Amino acid sequence: MIDNFHHKKKWGQNFLKDRNIVRKIVAKAGVTASDKIWEIGPGAGILTEELLKITQDLTVFEIDPDIVEMTMEKFGDQITMHPGDVIKIDWKPLLTEPIKIVANIPYQITSPLLYKICRNSNMIPSVTLMVQKEFADRLKAVPNTKEYAGLTLKTQFFYNVKQLFKVPAHVFNPPPRVDSAVIQLTLREDIPDLENLELFNKLVDSAFAMRRKTLRNNLKVFIGSDNLDLLETANIIDLKRRGETLSEEEYLNLYSYLNDVLKFRV
Repeated sequence: MIDNFHHKKKWGQNFLKDRNIVRKIVAKAGVTASDKIWEIGPGAGILTEELLKITQDLTVFEIDPDIVEMTMEKFGDQITMHPGDVIKIDWKPLLTEPIKIVANIPYQITSPLLYKICRNSNMIPSVTLMVQKEFADRLKAVPNTKEYAGLTLKTQFFYNVKQLFKVPAHVFNPPPRVDSAVIQLTLREDIPDLENLELFNKLVDSAFAMRRKTLRNNLKVFIGSDNLDLLETANIIDLKRRGETLSEEEYLNLYSYLNDVLKFRV
């Protein structure tokens, strides 16, 4: 039935068809029979099949009603199905105990999904995802590289990021226009304990607002000229630098000064 499926561009449907790749993903994910697993976007169901060989506690999220119907016809009560947009669904009542995410996700939801995972990181110790290769490069980037971005910092704040292996376009139906990669996120044991995570995130967003601008130009809009002058006087960081040159430790120093000394609030 799935072979004749009409793929819908609006939901970024590229179904993985190579079972060797699927087996490799599941092996690298390190799931066990006792794990609660979430899969997002089951597609043709071959990853679902492989996961069900290991776990009896598999929750599947799917936005396309046609795929919901086909998936339920195929797997029935072997899975728990949540139809709808995984980004809009409230995860709080579902995260009653830690889960692992293993999925080949629609690439257009990668950023909002990562943000949602990070917001619930205390209940999600492991994430194994198929993403665009370019996106994988951004997540594991280091300062002073073109890939290093705000999302890099926000993800690495909670997770250690590892790129497992690259995946060519021809193993999908239909083939995407870019190559892909499988990444793994494992929860950090040393997550910084911040009083005001929203302030840290907005600081990072502001520092990267215009990549070619200096911190002085970018942060002025966020904290105002007076606070910027105080920050410069304190000599916490050279404000002539650009946001992409700062490490996590340097962002945490900036955050601490704004939060603890200037009592800046957002």
